[in-house]
Amino acid sequence: MGLEKQFKSNSKILSDISLDIGQIFFAAMFVGPIITGGANWFTFIGGLVVSLIFWYLAILFNNLKKYGGYY
Repeated sequence: MGLEKQFKSNSKILSDISLDIGQIFFAAMFVGPIITGGANWFTFIGGLVVSLIFWYLAILFNNLKKYGGYY
C-alpha cells in the first residue's frame, strides 16, 4: 500500500472514530439527561461542547483525507 493511500485510510478511520465519540457524548451527556430528567445546565452544556469538538475533529480528519495533507 502506498504512503498516500495509507494516509487517506488512516484519516478516514480517525474521522469515523471522532464522529462516533461525538455521538456517544451527545447521547450520554445531552439527550440522556433530558429523557431521565436528572441533569443540570453544566451537564447539558458540557455534553454539547464535547460533542461539537469531536464532530469538528471528524470534519477536520475527513478534509485531511480529501486533500491528502495537513493544513
